[in-house]
Amino acid sequence: MIRIQTPFILVLTGFMILGLSGCGSDDPSPSGPGVPADQEVSYADPDPADIMSCEFEYEDGTFHTREVPVDQILLMFEAGVDADAADASLAAMVADLADYDLRVVGRLPRVGIYQLEIDNPSPAPNTAIALLNLVIDLLEAYDGVAHATYNELLEMRFAENDDDNTEITGYDRAAYGMIDYFQAIPVFDEVLSPGALNPVKVAIIDSGIDLDTGQFDDIQSYAGGLDYLDLAAPDNEPRDFHLQKHGTAIAGILAADDGDGIVNGVALRVLGERLSLFVANTHIVGNFYNAARTLAATEIAIQRGARIVNISQGRHDDGATPRWLRRQMAQWERVFTGPGAEDVLFVCAAPNMNFHLDGNDAPSGVDAPNVLTVGGLTSNVWDMIFTQSARGPSVDIAAPATRVGVCCFGYDEFFWERRFLDGNSFAAPMVASIAAIVASIDPALDGAGLADWLTDPNHTYPAPEDVGGVRPVLLKTAGTALLASGASSVADDLMDAFFHLPDDICDPPGHVINRMVGEVSFQLEGPTYANSYAMDADDLVYGALGQNYGLIQPGSFVVNFAAGGDIVNIGIDRDFELGRSYSIPGDGDILMSAGAAEGRYTGFGEGGTLTFSACEITGRSLPLDHFDDGEGIDRFVFIEVQGTFVGGLANGFIDTDPPQDDVTYTTSGAFTTGFLMLAPDAATIEHLETVCTGGYRHGIE
Repeated sequence: MIRIQTPFILVLTGFMILGLSGCGSDDPSPSGPGVPADQEVSYADPDPADIMSCEFEYEDGTFHTREVPVDQILLMFEAGVDADAADASLAAMVADLADYDLRVVGRLPRVGIYQLEIDNPSPAPNTAIALLNLVIDLLEAYDGVAHATYNELLEMRFAENDDDNTEITGYDRAAYGMIDYFQAIPVFDEVLSPGALNPVKVAIIDSGIDLDTGQFDDIQSYAGGLDYLDLAAPDNEPRDFHLQKHGTAIAGILAADDGDGIVNGVALRVLGERLSLFVANTHIVGNFYNAARTLAATEIAIQRGARIVNISQGRHDDGATPRWLRRQMAQWERVFTGPGAEDVLFVCAAPNMNFHLDGNDAPSGVDAPNVLTVGGLTSNVWDMIFTQSARGPSVDIAAPATRVGVCCFGYDEFFWERRFLDGNSFAAPMVASIAAIVASIDPALDGAGLADWLTDPNHTYPAPEDVGGVRPVLLKTAGTALLASGASSVADDLMDAFFHLPDDICDPPGHVINRMVGEVSFQLEGPTYANSYAMDADDLVYGALGQNYGLIQPGSFVVNFAAGGDIVNIGIDRDFELGRSYSIPGDGDILMSAGAAEGRYTGFGEGGTLTFSACEITGRSLPLDHFDDGEGIDRFVFIEVQGTFVGGLANGFIDTDPPQDDVTYTTSGAFTTGFLMLAPDAATIEHLETVCTGGYRHGIE
């Protein structure tokens, strides 16, 4: 059933978009095909006058409005029909249906999908749709045709904040927090070498890319770094056709070079010149594009060797799935799984609609082994779903979807720029970035293998089951791939630092960082015993007698030195401060334990002074306010602290039989080591952000 609506006309008010068929193009036809150079893929934009707004009754009795080009059809042949047979059948269709001026205007021959066009002169939506449905029914009667459906006009799945968040405070500091970006980056800087990486291409199927932002100079600086295609006019220079630069925001999460001090592309930051981008503009103008363009762009991305394809757009349907959407899902499944696509992972953003996603969306929600549908999480609470995110059995994985730092968001002629946004559109490229890193480390993984790797609970952190149950993390997901690559030097740096557990899983980022950057020296001396230790990062292994770290919590902190059988544990019952001389026993206490020849010594503090000289947040930890103490050791958050301890004095006993009482030992030490945050309150966070080097108050490295 179709209800008559006011005809929808796509009006290009106030914009001249170069290279669009029928608008500023040399092609005089209203819907002339755009044929990319040296490609067999082609497509045709619908005539704007033939785009009409109609209301359809779904199987559940509800009504939904859809914008439909009433002159165009997408037809898919059965899987066994080859290109020659399809051409012969299409020729027969064109001849038989000449009364409707049927013609072929687009081709995806690899997957047997063709775009057809008719003359449909009726100005009334109900009459026009009736004619379109009649032709579809006639086409489906031909042998070898799987189905035919509309070339639906789609919309960007975009949700924007009401607040531009220009003041970077509170939780807004954690744009990449849940993928442990700021802890993992220094780890990869230490352990990755060019020999550990392979070239990988990522495709962004979206609204284009704006190079005038200055955010993509790095990826343009080397041959093959950026490959851009305007489907309507292949000779056009790169630009972003979305009014608010949606495609540029997606590209920035993957490959921005931090030109504005706020956005650092995850994939580019790790892979450098091993990363290349293919960016396809799929937009007609503003917020609109169509299925034929998007399918064609995805096909070309596959042909040009993309290993990862990010699609942060689509059309959702929260009613019972109608016939045309089921067919669109089948077309996307054919593109994703047809011959030649096996090595590709397709990362698709779930809709920004709070509804149950169960195969009722395209291209997200497609049930294929090399497709990941990405839901959204509140960026600082791992078990809280982004309120607008779809959820359900078709969502495979989740990533941060709120307060995501993006590049240059806004329409430049209006001087409007947003930097922190909400939406699953921005969760998907985080997953695509980590997928690209894993593919670069292990190019033998095919698309399904990458999907399995990114959703393996051993390589991820937990998330609510409604959004896939897992979320990727930069170090654990990609670091475990490095371990699996078998490079011994990498394994030494990334694994088994915590209790020597040989689990083939990358250790938590805070532990790895502390092991790489830390230096500890201390001495311990008694009446018949003396020992001194000087340990660098490679020696800082975590175990019962090998813990060199600190702990900061509201109102107190702990410093721990350990080597061999000797331990010095200093506990202070005051807040952490730089430059203050904490005294023993006035401000706290010491516990010493030493392996003296005649027996084990244990003593309690009687004197000593502890001083912190420096602390650093930048590059060593997650944002301090990104903390949930219910998540276990994987979420430990460290900052780097320097300090000294002098004049340590303890009185205790040696456990001989009988015990030797009133035995005095002395100790001193110096350290650059990681301090763990334990449930910091707002005052502790504010203080550390103020006194420590780096952090978000002083800018991000």
